[in-house]
Amino acid sequence: RSALSKGLEGISTAYGDKGYAYAEVRPLTKVNPNDKTIDITVNIKQNELVYVERIDLSGNVRTRDKVIRREVEVAEGGLYSATELKKSRDNLKRLGYFEDVRITEARGSASDRVKLIVSVKERPTGSVSLGFGYSSVDNLIGTASIAQSNFMGTGLKLDLSGTVSGSSSRYVLGVTEPWLFDMPISAGFDLYNTEKQYPDFDIRKKGFDLRFGFPITRRYTRGNITYKLEDAYISNIDPAASTFIKEQEGSSTESSIRAQVRRDTRNDAFFPSEGSVLSATYEFAGGPLGGTSYFVKYEAEGVKFFELPWDTVFSLHGNIGYVHGYDGREVPIYERYFLGGINSIRGFDTRSVGPIDSATGDLLGGNTMFIVNAEYLFPVFPEQNIKGLVFFDMGNAYKGRIDFSDVRTSAGAGVRWFSPLGPLRLELGFNLDPRTGESSSQWDFAIGSVF
Repeated sequence: RSALSKGLEGISTAYGDKGYAYAEVRPLTKVNPNDKTIDITVNIKQNELVYVERIDLSGNVRTRDKVIRREVEVAEGGLYSATELKKSRDNLKRLGYFEDVRITEARGSASDRVKLIVSVKERPTGSVSLGFGYSSVDNLIGTASIAQSNFMGTGLKLDLSGTVSGSSSRYVLGVTEPWLFDMPISAGFDLYNTEKQYPDFDIRKKGFDLRFGFPITRRYTRGNITYKLEDAYISNIDPAASTFIKEQEGSSTESSIRAQVRRDTRNDAFFPSEGSVLSATYEFAGGPLGGTSYFVKYEAEGVKFFELPWDTVFSLHGNIGYVHGYDGREVPIYERYFLGGINSIRGFDTRSVGPIDSATGDLLGGNTMFIVNAEYLFPVFPEQNIKGLVFFDMGNAYKGRIDFSDVRTSAGAGVRWFSPLGPLRLELGFNLDPRTGESSSQWDFAIGSVF
């Protein structure tokens, strides 16, 4: 768009935010051929203030009206606001319940009244599955799950799932109420039991967490507090494993409090084209909370989305973390940083990047880490919501402080599709500087949310 059209749109929005829904903004131009300039005069007729007479909903077959209305920033009887309407659309798209959201306007019963029509196109928000599949991490897997992010149209999130593979198993029961007592306060819990076989040891975890969330600002910034109680059992340690890993053998109990501040301004839950997500997290385990694991963890994460021409999007994601023990205790190996794989540095095997024991070659996990991911997404089949992407990743995990002279890098391409089972990712990454024993490329796929 030209600078003129953007400027006129900005003026219309400014008047619209003050309630002048029918403000008329008309440019008059005069060309000066001698000095090759153009004089622009903008005539503005603000007309009268406009109020929202009624808000009508359409297209929500499963989702209850109140789930939609609580995301709309303007109220019936209130003053019209163009910016608040855009925020309302973004709020609804960010829920992930709707494939499309449109807010249209119609003249009301009087010249100073407007009717708003919120039209939504619902997408599948739940699945029931039983079958077999293949994972690039766990090879052959069997799954059985019931997952619903909009249970009975109330916004309640339910997850009851089990996954079994040759090297792992995971069983989860999770419930989240995002609007407790019809207030913007969330509450939920998870019960879980997981087992995983690594090359040098096996680990079993079982436990639960209790979650509570509350608004810090009216819509975008929230605080989250999670209490976790978990029992971990490490066994079947390789006789040739490092001393540190052997010291982890047996049971340990983790009792921790996790506090997070998170700001989310994306305009869509799965394929945003603008906005950002920023978060800062602090976790404290042990001490007065009990348990045998004593550590403190700090993390900060952010991703920013930039809308570009031809319906393409560039995103930049960063994550940094630091964990340390206290009272003379080491950080448990399962709380250390192991990078590599589809959710950190692509082109590397999962859990293959980080400090290594020089004597045994075992991965020990880092107590500091950083990750940077850059992506460029473009439409392939827009009607089917299939997108292609190219990416560049960098980062590493370290035993001590972050060393920017020792950074692992990768690049690659992939496909993303909002399938009936959820967002699907298929990506091929190339290790740009493979070291001894590392492969030069890695295929990864996942079904779930994207960062």
